[in-house]
Amino acid sequence: MPGKKYGIMLTMLQLPFTKGSIHIPPRSSLGPSRIEDKPIIDPQYYAGQGGDVDFTIMAAAQKFADRICSTAPLSNIIKTRVFPPTAESHAKEGNFVGFVRNYTITDWHPVGTCSMGGSAGIEAGVVDERLMVYGVKGLRVVDASIIPLHICSHPQATTYAIAEKAASMILEDRAK
Repeated sequence: MPGKKYGIMLTMLQLPFTKGSIHIPPRSSLGPSRIEDKPIIDPQYYAGQGGDVDFTIMAAAQKFADRICSTAPLSNIIKTRVFPPTAESHAKEGNFVGFVRNYTITDWHPVGTCSMGGSAGIEAGVVDERLMVYGVKGLRVVDASIIPLHICSHPQATTYAIAEKAASMILEDRAK
C-alpha cells in the first residue's frame, strides 16, 4: 500500500529483579590495573534469583508489542516488521522466547554501582546518607551510581537533584 512506513516498537524492563555487576579488572602479570583499563561489566540478564520472572515478562511484552503492531489502526501504517523478521520461526508462532534470549541489551541507564546503603549501611551499599564512601575519609560519590533501586524514568533529573543535594551537603560539612 502506498504511504506505509516502517515502525519501531521497543520493549523495556524498567525494574528488573536480576542484578548485574561492575568490577575493576584484576591485577595481572603486567602490573596493577590502570586508569585506561575498561571495567568488567556483567549485566547478568535473566540470571540468578528473579531471572525467570524477568525473562517471562520480556517474552510476554514482545508478544504484546507484536500484537499492537499487527492491530489496526497501527497496522494500517506499518509496512512490515523489520526486526525480528517475520520469516523467523518465533515470529511466525508468536513465541518470542528465542528473540528475547538472543537480543536483549541495556537501555544504557544503569544505576546502583555505588549504591547508598540506607539503614543497612555498608552491608547493603557503598555510600552513606551523606554520599560518603564507607571506610574512606573525604571521598564522596555524586552521580546516578548511588541510586540503590532503578527509577521508572530517565535518570537525568534525578541525577541533577543528587548533585544539588550533594553541593548543599558539601557546603554544610565545610562550615562545620
